[in-house]
Amino acid sequence: MKKFRSVLIAMAIVAMSSVCALASTGPSLAEMVDKIIIPFGICTYLLVAATAIIGFRIRKKPKVMMKWHKRIAIVAICVATCHGLFVALLEYHVIK
Repeated sequence: MKKFRSVLIAMAIVAMSSVCALASTGPSLAEMVDKIIIPFGICTYLLVAATAIIGFRIRKKPKVMMKWHKRIAIVAICVATCHGLFVALLEYHVIK
């Protein structure tokens, strides 16, 4: 479980560093978020697909596959939540 937490923390650091890197180049916050929305959507789709594929393959190695199935599902939910928040913030003009 420690490894999983460290992976999540590393992913959060990478995401925040990319946002900070985009912010330092000068575009507005709305333009930054607009550039991030599509990659987050693609990542969400791939994670959900991976979760489904692993879910179908659980019969072969139940313990190992279930562990990864749960982990990837949690990450997919987190990424999908971020993606949804970014879309909602842009759609309702909270970010200008």
